[in-house]
Amino acid sequence: MFNVLQPDVSKTQEAYDAINSTLDYIGDNLGKYQEVTGIPTGLMNIDKRTGGFSEGHLIIIGGRPSMGKTTFVINAAWNAYKHFGHSGMFFSCEMSTKEITRLIIAKETGISAQDLKRNKISSIQMHDIRRVFDTKESDSVFLIDDTANAQITHILAEATKAKLKHDIKFIVIDYLQLIKAAGHRNRYSEVSAISKELKALARNLEIPVIALAQLSRGVESRGGDKRPMLSDLKESGDIEQDADSVGFLYRPEYYGIMEDERGNSTEGITELIWRKNRHGEIGVDLLKMEKKFSNFVEFDDRTGFTTSVEDYDMNLVKLQDYNENTIDNFKQKIGLNEELENSDWWNN
Repeated sequence: MFNVLQPDVSKTQEAYDAINSTLDYIGDNLGKYQEVTGIPTGLMNIDKRTGGFSEGHLIIIGGRPSMGKTTFVINAAWNAYKHFGHSGMFFSCEMSTKEITRLIIAKETGISAQDLKRNKISSIQMHDIRRVFDTKESDSVFLIDDTANAQITHILAEATKAKLKHDIKFIVIDYLQLIKAAGHRNRYSEVSAISKELKALARNLEIPVIALAQLSRGVESRGGDKRPMLSDLKESGDIEQDADSVGFLYRPEYYGIMEDERGNSTEGITELIWRKNRHGEIGVDLLKMEKKFSNFVEFDDRTGFTTSVEDYDMNLVKLQDYNENTIDNFKQKIGLNEELENSDWWNN
């Protein structure tokens, strides 16, 4: 689709020119740095680990059913839109737009998602809901496409149009194995082709594509704690190869594991296990799901405290002065006092 719209665009560059262009960019911003350069999720530990979801990256979030995959990506996408002003597009191949908006309303208002589903809402609650969503705070947009059994060509076309019209900054797909691609003899090659198309889409539109993925039933039959591995990705080994980052949601409580290794309760705890992170470290980030409100918050197992998006350190997404911070750290290291700071040695 992109080649049709822009047939004369060439991606070929001479390496020396590209290096100097990169150096010019660094020089123009010399002394400035940013902890989270990609799309933030509103969950600080995840954003610190990944640097935010970066442009051109395919991010896979996998898990078995009932792990909270859809709730997690709705949370992350809505946080990116509402709290950080990034336009985005959500492709839901499984849930309807009405179901998705119910989860967003529950997250934003603290009203039970089940009560919203049953229309068990008082006039006072309705007034509060209207007040929360009465005013749009920015010019950014949050688009939802709930086409069932969507073809990959549909996703490529709609995403490209949204990029050209609204300059969307990220795409979320729920979920990869529900997408269809014509002309393939078996499901393995079909899923492989879809994975490669999504990676190409991220590169061409220069935005992150976050796709959910189901895991094989082999997880359930495996002994031990049943924490997912890359080989558990369902129907294609190419998914893990094409992805820049792969994280798995895992709830010990679901498998009857009610305490961790240190004897702490696992009730409501979800682990986001990063098995692949091309531009960062792998590891585990702890979350706590407020299931009633369809909301995820960060969890510190040492203190038992949770951290919500309202407590997010906004300095992470702002340019900071590297030179200034370096000097402050150096002052602390040498124990700088007023006499030393006024000395000829320090001034030199």
